[in-house]
Amino acid sequence: MLLFTQAFAQPFERYKPLLDTLFPSTELGYSRALSITVPLEYQQNVNASFPLILVFDKQNTRSHTHILRTIDYLTANEQIPSALILSIGSEVENRYGETQLSVSDPSAFGEKNERFIFNELMPFARKNYKASNFSLFIGHSRYGFFTTHLFARNPQQCNAVIALSPFFQQEKVNLVDSLHKTTQQTDFSEPRFYRFAVGNDYPDQFQLFEQKLGKKSGNKSTSFNLKGQIFPEADHNAVPGIAIAPALYEIFEAWSFAQRKFMLSKAPTALSLDTLQREISKAYGSSIPPALGILNGKGWEAYNKQQYQQAIEAWQALLRYYPTMSEAWLYIADAQKNLNVPFKSAVERFYAEIQQSSFYTTSEKEELIEEAREWERSLEKKE
Repeated sequence: MLLFTQAFAQPFERYKPLLDTLFPSTELGYSRALSITVPLEYQQNVNASFPLILVFDKQNTRSHTHILRTIDYLTANEQIPSALILSIGSEVENRYGETQLSVSDPSAFGEKNERFIFNELMPFARKNYKASNFSLFIGHSRYGFFTTHLFARNPQQCNAVIALSPFFQQEKVNLVDSLHKTTQQTDFSEPRFYRFAVGNDYPDQFQLFEQKLGKKSGNKSTSFNLKGQIFPEADHNAVPGIAIAPALYEIFEAWSFAQRKFMLSKAPTALSLDTLQREISKAYGSSIPPALGILNGKGWEAYNKQQYQQAIEAWQALLRYYPTMSEAWLYIADAQKNLNVPFKSAVERFYAEIQQSSFYTTSEKEELIEEAREWERSLEKKE
């Protein structure tokens, strides 16, 4: 049991917990449990923004932990971009009311919850924690129903939804009809993404969706990228673990594909980076940063081919998006040295920036500083 606990408590590879608090809501009249998880490159005094991922039902520790670890895994493998993650909890006595609409139950307050999300929570994240205009909601069961409702009602504010084990029908509500109406009446220059998955609990809901919006429907909307999956033998609470990775991958597949094209491009770094940025903006209608590892990899690829100016351009681009990765200044200095151009200012910038960076632990900073000093000593010996 002790070994299991220690393994389970291992930190994320690309994320770190930032805040665990209660968020008071004027709309709801009570506070919601809120946790904020940020990428390692996040730093309050740095001008950068990240896609916003809202994960509901943080009180469900098993599925919530798995979802966060899946996001971490895919981010570390450069399959999805670094994101700001807001995890929202629900008390047992409030969860039904939060996720039900008053047209179905006059005592419910789903509309208040909707206003809480769009008028309070998301503006708070954008004002205080560098959330970008791109937003993705992840909800399970009742919150699968509710996030689907949010997507159908507010596609201009909701770029993507992953609904896990959702249902689509309640008294006087049919969300498949609502989604169909939205796809017919709304036109965006870039797609909105909707992914859902059900197990052995709602196979009839899957068929309902397929007939009106899936492959069987002939729906050809270019503004809405909609897809469902069914796992016939999967239990209700197993679906999040099965479905979250492919759903995240498919939503960010265009982003990942653009990174790959950038890595394979033979064009000058600055030109191929401009193409990458245009493709991402076209695919998502929002500026989503390239992957840190891709920019770093492009730099080292050019460096190893002795294309030092291209390497410098790649690392300069990395620092524009991820200024807390201070060691890139050392890479630039080394490339400048190989070009026989002044490099001392890049080294000085490294020493200044690494002291302020939250990207590294204290021991990592000490190691990098010692490596930099050793590199400088080796150059002095050669002179």
